[in-house]
Amino acid sequence: MKKMTLVLMVGVSASLGFFGCTPKMHENLMAKDRVATAPAPTVVNSSNLVPFSRLKMQQLQRNGIDPTQVQFYIDQKVILRRMSGSDRETVRKGEIVTENTHSANEVILPEFTPVVCDKAMGDTLMISFEAQNNDIPFVALYGGNTFTVLGTNWINGSADVTYDNQTYRIICGSCGNVAEVRLMVKETSVDKPTNAGKTVVGRKLYK
Repeated sequence: MKKMTLVLMVGVSASLGFFGCTPKMHENLMAKDRVATAPAPTVVNSSNLVPFSRLKMQQLQRNGIDPTQVQFYIDQKVILRRMSGSDRETVRKGEIVTENTHSANEVILPEFTPVVCDKAMGDTLMISFEAQNNDIPFVALYGGNTFTVLGTNWINGSADVTYDNQTYRIICGSCGNVAEVRLMVKETSVDKPTNAGKTVVGRKLYK
């Protein structure tokens, strides 16, 4: 009778997973639970994003809409990179050693990052990625229809811009030329029908 009881207990315990469940297996199970319940990253729906053009800017102006009220997006991955370094000479075992220290400070803006316009000046939009008054100009050059990054010292599709009161190299991380980066806006159409009908009761010749 005791042997049968022991066999039953072992069978129940194995079915519940108590036997053969090491601390490592338990940790893996808990990790799977954490992954399953982790919140999904926010993804911008780009299906209703359209390029912001000079023509669209003029339409806003005709309707008395300030561009600073519009939510903008960038259509490409943008990287702001700032290189810094220093050289130092030391003596090791009688030998002069030059130590070169170089570091790269990068600000990465993923595709469809939301940005705002702090100020509009003619065909120039001062676009802010983070803090106010830390803007990068986008301009419709020579009366063109698209707004592109306004930078200096253009080399191989990258340019210098001022960011955080320092000079950064702006690079397109998903295209060959940062001049291809475009501002995007969300645009939807809403129909507002007006009821101009009426009900006619007719006319009588005699009252």
